[in-house]
Amino acid sequence: MLMETVSQTTVPAKYGRNGGLCEFCNVLLINDRGVGGQVKFSRGGEYLDLPPTIDLDYKREDTLPNLPGLQRPAVGGCQFCWLLMESIRNLLEREPFQDPAHEPIKVVISNLYYESEKYKDPPAYGRRKYSFPGGHALSYLHVSVDFPGTEKEDDEILQSFSIEVEPVWSVVLRTDKSRIRQICCLELLLGFSTPKPPPFKTETKSLEKNCHAMPLYDLPRTVQDAIRLARSLKIRYIWIDSLCIIQDSPSYWEKESAQMASIYSNSCVTFCALRGDSCHSGFLDRSWSPAVEIPFASLLNPEITGSLTIRIFDEYQLPDLYTERKHSPWAARGWTFQEHQLSPKSLLFGAQQIYFSCSEYEEYEDGNYFEIGPDYISIETGFPKWDQQSSLPKWYYSVEVFSTRTLTYQRDRLPAMSGMVHEVTDDQYLAGIWRSDLPNALLWKMADPVKQTFYAYAQSHSEQSKGPPSWSWACHSEPIVWEVHRSHGSLPLQPQCQCIHAEATVDGQNPYGCVKEGFVLLSAKVVCLKDHGIRIVNAYEDQSSVGFTAMSAKKKYQFKLFLDFVFDSEAFVPSDGTVRLDQGPLRDLSVLLIAKRSHIHYGLVLLPHGCKEDYIRAGVFECSENFDRSEGAIDLFSRTYYRQIRIM
Repeated sequence: MLMETVSQTTVPAKYGRNGGLCEFCNVLLINDRGVGGQVKFSRGGEYLDLPPTIDLDYKREDTLPNLPGLQRPAVGGCQFCWLLMESIRNLLEREPFQDPAHEPIKVVISNLYYESEKYKDPPAYGRRKYSFPGGHALSYLHVSVDFPGTEKEDDEILQSFSIEVEPVWSVVLRTDKSRIRQICCLELLLGFSTPKPPPFKTETKSLEKNCHAMPLYDLPRTVQDAIRLARSLKIRYIWIDSLCIIQDSPSYWEKESAQMASIYSNSCVTFCALRGDSCHSGFLDRSWSPAVEIPFASLLNPEITGSLTIRIFDEYQLPDLYTERKHSPWAARGWTFQEHQLSPKSLLFGAQQIYFSCSEYEEYEDGNYFEIGPDYISIETGFPKWDQQSSLPKWYYSVEVFSTRTLTYQRDRLPAMSGMVHEVTDDQYLAGIWRSDLPNALLWKMADPVKQTFYAYAQSHSEQSKGPPSWSWACHSEPIVWEVHRSHGSLPLQPQCQCIHAEATVDGQNPYGCVKEGFVLLSAKVVCLKDHGIRIVNAYEDQSSVGFTAMSAKKKYQFKLFLDFVFDSEAFVPSDGTVRLDQGPLRDLSVLLIAKRSHIHYGLVLLPHGCKEDYIRAGVFECSENFDRSEGAIDLFSRTYYRQIRIM
């Protein structure tokens, strides 16, 4: 059993500072002379140096479930017996122990010791409230924020508003351009959970009022915490999108949201609240774990007195940054992805620790330090040095991660990634696809499970609809994968068609934002499956999605199909389990060969759309020369002529 020691905490009221210790627990009173302690001197004066580990002669036995051996002294006032009893009971609540014989179970405490070197004062594990101003936590934040190497030479930012935090009881919106080097950002998870009040935001009717004063007590708790933090770090301005962008003005929102890349990449630090499910949750208060306080008086120097606060904890209660991110509502929100990627420095506030993150390393409040290698998921701010060979894999993986996140409005799918590409000048960005990688970039695939029905899919790509084209991953609200680009190690894809022209028409002022239409013009080989008697004969599960096997009657041609939609009508699925291509829209499926790698050929599944040579994407396919009888499928393309087709 491990214990940690700190010098300040709050003791539960019924076990106050004078609660005392029983005969077993008196060993917690440290004899600094007996354990080999030394009084040493530094510029700050005398201090007591204790061994890194102090073994305590503490051995106890008790029985479950009532723990009478601990309960008696706990009722009598022993703080530590109460702490042990509560800790064991809490453990049993999380992991109930069932004894089929219903006999008393013996509990043995065999080892107890102090570890002063492992758990520094004050530790993150203490779950103590951050102390502002002063204290270890604030000093840690100052060191992190002052880390050199990410200063911006350009002293201009284009956002119209930021929040001045210096007034004591209120804050105000400002347009003062002199603030540039003193601005931080808050990644805010709004949330609309009842019965909490609605998020505080700036709208046209409240703009003048917010420029005059926003009372601190009216703001959501997370915003209040961010303002307190900015003040403690002596940062004068903070940028929060819901307050600094006029929310009910679409044109203003579009213009300002397009500048987010500049805002976040020029900020001195970005605050991220990993805990809580809304803007009312806050992030500066840590929940308290059971604790007791033990008096201390040095025998080496009677003038050295104080107290030790003891907490018992389990190792699994100490998550790292990866774990806290993974389970945080913050990590499920679409907008926070680029906000974090663009920020040169971030302070992330978890349930038990502060984390500092930059492009070079991550550091935890408990002292853990990790350098970030070149293959780390983090992306260089805005890809300032775009290199297709190294940047494209990062881009594909980033889109995969981003596609798993949620957005309140589906139309924000491209705007929420636009900040990461706005500085790229060596390539053309087309609705989330890079021109230099066409046509190979079209080979993304829906991740399992696909939820969108065919009719919803067809409606979203009708001739009257507006939005990202069918060949863009942004036209879907579900996760996608680019696994073709990661397959077979470093073997390159060999193009089997040519991209003649590609366009994506943006809808608004953001050149990398919403798209209302687009097309890709290819010179390619296209085969209509029904012309060769090919139908879907069975479904199977692939590593990442559900696929279908398409085969001709004589089993000469064979394809694996991965569609972008699910079947939502029994008309497509006869009683024998097959899906007939002569029923419903599947009768018109075609396949277009895009590329090959080694013995595997890849391409798109298409459906006709309007004009004769116009199609929409319906999925992807692959066929391999190693399949039984699949040589015929490859031979089918070899006997097909190139022609120009347009994918809408």
